[in-house]
Amino acid sequence: MTTTPPSPPPRDDGPLFRPEALAARVGTLTGPALSIGPVGARVWTALVVALALAVLGVLIWGQHTRKERVTGVLQARSGVSTLVAPGTGVLMRLPVKEGQTVRAGDVLAEIHQTQHSDLGDALSQVEVSLRERQQALRTEAARRHDSLQARLSGLDERTSHLRQSARSLQTELQLQAQQQAVAERLLEQMRPLRDDRIVSELQFAQQLQLVTQHASRQQELRRQSTQMQAELAQVQTDRQHLLADEAAQSALRQRDALTLHAEQAQRRREQVMLLRAPVNGTVTNLRLAEGQTVAGGATVLSVVPAASPLEAVLRVPSTAMGFLRPGQTVRLAYDAFPYQRFGQHRGQITAIPLADVPASELGGNRQDTRAVFLVHVALERDTVVAYGQALPLRSGHTLVADIEIERRALWRWLFDPLFAFTGRL
Repeated sequence: MTTTPPSPPPRDDGPLFRPEALAARVGTLTGPALSIGPVGARVWTALVVALALAVLGVLIWGQHTRKERVTGVLQARSGVSTLVAPGTGVLMRLPVKEGQTVRAGDVLAEIHQTQHSDLGDALSQVEVSLRERQQALRTEAARRHDSLQARLSGLDERTSHLRQSARSLQTELQLQAQQQAVAERLLEQMRPLRDDRIVSELQFAQQLQLVTQHASRQQELRRQSTQMQAELAQVQTDRQHLLADEAAQSALRQRDALTLHAEQAQRRREQVMLLRAPVNGTVTNLRLAEGQTVAGGATVLSVVPAASPLEAVLRVPSTAMGFLRPGQTVRLAYDAFPYQRFGQHRGQITAIPLADVPASELGGNRQDTRAVFLVHVALERDTVVAYGQALPLRSGHTLVADIEIERRALWRWLFDPLFAFTGRL
């Protein structure tokens, strides 16, 4: 009899823990697993195309600007009037101060010049000598005037006497003419009486002699009248000659007086030199004080015109002059107001010179050997806003300016060598 072996107990193949518990325990230290796949070709293509379009846009619409940075200074458009000492002397009076408003013709400074010799102050001695010469001229003029008046009085008296005598002669001549006419009529009446033997020959001859005497007397009176008229004319001529000679002498004395006056003015100017304001404006740049010695040609002060606006004068080198034009915008930065804090300011070019400025007029030790042109720029405004208030700019402020020399598209700038090679820059 076959015995059937007992069957083994059934096996339990299930997990010891639930899947949810196991999943919660997995990746607690390193995190869950990531599924990373490669970027698609479309994304790369879109990125490259976008980058290429951006670069192409920059090349087409982008611009390259070449600038030149130059220095300059502010000054009045009408120019600052600088007063210099005409000669060496001592500044005795300075009635103005910095920033004072003056009018044209006002005395701004008085400079005295002194020269000494072994006899004392040479200028004072010359002044005394000139005054003595002037007094001598006045004395001589007075003496000659008295002499002229005396001679003229004599000539006038003689003229009056001659005229009176001429009138007497003229009256006597008229009487003689009347007497002659009467005697001639009587003679004519005696002629028929003589023929009738009523009047003797002796009486007729006596009457004829009387007529002849009257005619002779008239002739003598006419001769005397002619001589008297000639003498009167000679007196008048002498009087005119005397006046003409006195006028010539007076002109010579006046010339000497003017020469002496000019010499006195020259000496006075050399001794006391006055500096006057040439225009209405403001005093600035005072360099001296009263009592100091001033050398001839030294600057004493300056006057900024009142009605003249400020402008910037830029020292532009010759290499940057090719593309400048009037009306071009310039950016200005004043040294007194740093642009990092107060920004830059605008201006427009108003005048471009045709010739450069000699190096001797620029002054200083210039290491840059390029020729320099002085370009004038009109300011957009003559104030700077700082800390909430508008501060005025002043003549003499130094500045730095950025001038746009050339602006070109980037693609032209990149291909400049090719354009230069083909001659089509």
